[in-house]
Amino acid sequence: MLKKTVTFVDFENEKQTEDLYFHLTKAELIEFVSQYPDDFAGYIKKISSSGSKGELINMFRNLIMKSYGQKDGPKFHKSAEISEEFSHTEAYSELFLELFSKTENLIGFFNAVLGVDIEQLAAQQKSN
Repeated sequence: MLKKTVTFVDFENEKQTEDLYFHLTKAELIEFVSQYPDDFAGYIKKISSSGSKGELINMFRNLIMKSYGQKDGPKFHKSAEISEEFSHTEAYSELFLELFSKTENLIGFFNAVLGVDIEQLAAQQKSN
């Protein structure tokens, strides 16, 4: 599970700090990766280096929406409604801007949520 603390100005012009939580189960990870070409790591590298920002943004938005949830003690609640509601907040907007401000932020988020290192994944897929 990834805990990300985000500071933002809300719709009432108040500064807020919020802890955001992201997690994919192994089953969710398989479902997420299966939406993309077989060479997933190669696909990520291709869209990152090709300048295809739209594709990259869509993939990361999908990752954020599938992995976002609300932590309640030992429970982690996720649903389409929870994710959709989150996507309409300034916390989401701030997270999005932070992730896309630097490539290493995107890669770090990706690796933390998926629980895999994209470089290792690419090496494993090449050796198979």
